[in-house]
Amino acid sequence: MPPPSSIVVLCEDFEHQAFVRALLHAEVPRKRLSRILRVEMVEGGRGAGTQHVLEGYAREVQALRTRHAVTWLVVVTDADVRSTRSVRGALGGELKRVEARARGASEPIAILVPKWEIESWILHLLGEEVTEDDRIDESSRRRASQGLTGAAEGLAAKGPPDDALPSLVESWSDYRSHILDRDA
Repeated sequence: MPPPSSIVVLCEDFEHQAFVRALLHAEVPRKRLSRILRVEMVEGGRGAGTQHVLEGYAREVQALRTRHAVTWLVVVTDADVRSTRSVRGALGGELKRVEARARGASEPIAILVPKWEIESWILHLLGEEVTEDDRIDESSRRRASQGLTGAAEGLAAKGPPDDALPSLVESWSDYRSHILDRDA
């Protein structure tokens, strides 16, 4: 696969963008990544992130499709009380709403959907026992923040563990098929 000329991360918050940035470092050298990466998230990294991602998705997909350069789009949004399937469906619905074709199997558009929050993934990747329904307290949130880079780099190097959270497995599969393995 040719290296990307541009990478867009459409996400809700700082934790999402930091996790994806660390994940991308496995594929793109840091110095180059800083030149080609554009992050679109809620102003200030906090707020109505789900709505921001939903509203930006069709715009970013359409922009990607008009570029001649190799561009990757990585979308991250929490499912919260919804299922990951319904979130993916809502994103697809946005494309339909603007009369754009559905995401194709070979398009470099990855959709990552943690069930509640990405900190659950990080803590799980760090070996802590968490479920997708656990709410993360402040102490756990700090541990996740401190271990974020190592967790993402470990995921990039080895993939998810055998007992991985279902939303992590689903999202990793999507990332691999749409970004890493699409031209393999």
